[in-house]
Amino acid sequence: MAASAPASGVSRHITVYIKPEHASTFLGAFKTLFDQVVTNPECKLFEVYRDSKEPGVFHWVEDWDGTAEWLAAAQEGSEDYKKWLAFEETLYAKPREERIVERMAGDFFHVNKA
Repeated sequence: MAASAPASGVSRHITVYIKPEHASTFLGAFKTLFDQVVTNPECKLFEVYRDSKEPGVFHWVEDWDGTAEWLAAAQEGSEDYKKWLAFEETLYAKPREERIVERMAGDFFHVNKA
């Protein structure tokens, strides 16, 4: 049975390039941030991936029930977020990549449910 998609929202796709020797430090701090973010009722999905071929490269996807403008105001404008970015930047091998995209529900959504 396929799940139904929310009608609207945005997805933020982020890739960070952490110096491999700082990967454990990053993940320890990131878990705290992750646990805080997922308590937000507008956060519908937050999934993190590790690049198996490039140590220190992490990707994550956040799905939000809101607009790109709302996300910028609610999360990126917060002092906690600014502090996180300042910390994260100290661990970079190169700058993060970030993209915010709008949901295309309907015919372009599928999730298998067991």
